[in-house]
Amino acid sequence: MTYDVLYVDDEPENLTVFEAACAGRFNVLIASSAAQALELLRQHVVYVLLSDQRMPNMTGLELLERVSRDYPDVVRMLVTAYSDTQTAIDAINRGQVRRYLKKPWQQLELMAALAEGVERRELRAKLCALERRLLETERVYSLGVITAGLARELEGPVTAVRAHVANVRNLVRATLEATPPDS
Repeated sequence: MTYDVLYVDDEPENLTVFEAACAGRFNVLIASSAAQALELLRQHVVYVLLSDQRMPNMTGLELLERVSRDYPDVVRMLVTAYSDTQTAIDAINRGQVRRYLKKPWQQLELMAALAEGVERRELRAKLCALERRLLETERVYSLGVITAGLARELEGPVTAVRAHVANVRNLVRATLEATPPDS
């Protein structure tokens, strides 16, 4: 199975290098702007989003912050050529990034980060599926408990009705037996 990985960078040569490096392993989506990235996120199930920090109109951090809010399941990563401690802190706190990578990236490090991001997304999906199954199981169990309780509650009145029906049968039999055959 191939997984959609989205890379956002305003420099076309970086997009080309990323696509060439990752195309064999992932389904690579590329965007040259944050706006284009948001459009691709609406159209595809993106597992990992890797964004450059310094872009016109909307920074990578602003994009990741928005994606964190609108697409919380997407694993987010920030890449930059500039060492900026405050950006790294903000990326973690505001954009909730999983990784912070430096340009130029090392191919092995990049592949490992993307593979880890895909695995994290898959694990999160499995966890959600297990939680849904657990809730369904709890609902079925609860219905069983309620049904058993109702059955116990109804057992007394049903037993009483059966006893009354048996008494009525006995009275009808006794009446029929006591009645002369010719009447």
